[in-house]
Amino acid sequence: MKKVLVLMSTYNGEKYFSAQIESILTQKNVDVKLLIRDDGSTDETINIINIISAKYTNKISVIIGQNLGYEKSFLELLLNAKDADFFAFADQDDVWDSDKLLIAIEKLNKFQQAPALYYSNVRVTNAQLQYSHELEDKGYDKKACKLLNSGAMGCTIVLNKSLLEILQKYHPQEKWPHDYWIMTVALYVGAVYYDPSSHMSYRQHAKNATGGDIKLKHRLNKLIQGLKGYYKNRWSSLAFELLNGFSEDISPGDKLILECFRDYQKNISYKINLLVRNNITKNNLIKDFFLKLSILLNKA
Repeated sequence: MKKVLVLMSTYNGEKYFSAQIESILTQKNVDVKLLIRDDGSTDETINIINIISAKYTNKISVIIGQNLGYEKSFLELLLNAKDADFFAFADQDDVWDSDKLLIAIEKLNKFQQAPALYYSNVRVTNAQLQYSHELEDKGYDKKACKLLNSGAMGCTIVLNKSLLEILQKYHPQEKWPHDYWIMTVALYVGAVYYDPSSHMSYRQHAKNATGGDIKLKHRLNKLIQGLKGYYKNRWSSLAFELLNGFSEDISPGDKLILECFRDYQKNISYKINLLVRNNITKNNLIKDFFLKLSILLNKA
């Protein structure tokens, strides 16, 4: 059986995470181990982990750390990951189907030794795991401008050892959400497989660090925050990080787009290039307007 190391960051998760750990460690036809980094919990999380660890001998390892926030906590886990064939990320409050990891591994095996990442759709549920809707992804890996549209649900990501080794070569200077960072790197240096089927229950409740935002007002708030983000040099900063860490692994065509984003503020030809390219798009008229405006204002 293939060895899988699941990476989980916990923070005051006493209410839900026991069910999640059970669903991870009882995965079918894979040899699973769990590496947990606790991000400074103040509730009973650590005690509950110790109780579960006694049940699953040698299956759980724990790093007890100070509170860094979920972005840095997951990146710390990434840097400490080793000794497995595949690596997966888990939130503390979901519940996985028993074949979630096996399905991901079967898809990733098609890429053999090439760096590759798998991600999938999810079933959104309420706190009692009652079905709400599917959180469909649009398959961003198929879009021409990968920098703008990368994204994956971190709790669905599984990557092979080749991609992990590339990711561990470079620690990003800025604080990026782990799933956004990992997905973007994978798109530029390797292969990505999107599974439109759901293999887990994505539990939504009042204390999610991030989430599917079932209520309309939450979705509107996310849209407003997203539009504000167009004016924070997000993509030029990300382009700098990708070129700084992985330039030798990126194709010439993708490298040109990254160089345009990195340097357009001081190179008018790069700015024009970004403004006239049809593939510099968010595939949404409103978002495209703000994107082009942010480029004009040197804020992209």
